[in-house]
Amino acid sequence: MGEMIYWELDYVLSCVLWGLFLMLIYDLLRIERRVWRRGSVWVSIEDILYWSFAAIGTFRLFYQQDNGVIRWFAIAVTFFVMLLMNRFISKWTVPFISRILRIPVRFFEKMVKKVIGFFQKILKNCVKQLKLEQKKATIKKQERQEEKQKKQREQEEQQRQKRQKKEEEWEKKRKLKEQEKKKRKKKERQKHREKRTETAKEVEQVGRANKIERKKIKVKAEETKKRTEIRKKGQKKE
Repeated sequence: MGEMIYWELDYVLSCVLWGLFLMLIYDLLRIERRVWRRGSVWVSIEDILYWSFAAIGTFRLFYQQDNGVIRWFAIAVTFFVMLLMNRFISKWTVPFISRILRIPVRFFEKMVKKVIGFFQKILKNCVKQLKLEQKKATIKKQERQEEKQKKQREQEEQQRQKRQKKEEEWEKKRKLKEQEKKKRKKKERQKHREKRTETAKEVEQVGRANKIERKKIKVKAEETKKRTEIRKKGQKKE
């Protein structure tokens, strides 16, 4: 009979300790949630892990104490202990401890934020410098490309001007040749005309000379006729 009572007292004490332990863990979770605020997803994950741990622990307690037999008074004792601790102890300790822990945590968060902000500024400055260098590099590339394009344009312009000059020179030479040909043709025509005029003059001179000779011949013939007539008349008189 005494062993049974000792066993039951041991069982109840283990249930009380287990309830205190579970409530202590849950208080730690609540303090952590108040100090470091989390999202609803992370809170739900923590609750699932906590209650799964509590279920496994209670089953292990039942298995060790009573070979896995579930006794409702043990569940009631653990639940009642958790309620009492939540009502009279956790109600005051959780906000007090969370307020105390918030001071160093906030200080630490501020320091971390400052450090992160400092490194962010450094990174931003580095990124800005890199962007500026990239812009400078791109501007230099563009300037180089523009210079190359300008040089190419200048070379093309020079080649075009040279071609134009050559074409103009060729055109001038062609025009000069044409002018020379025209002049030669004019000279040849003038020569032909002069030759024709000379030949015409020579022909006229020859014709005039022939006419003069004819006239002379006629005059001589007339003179000879007159002489003959005079001789005939003289002969008749004799």
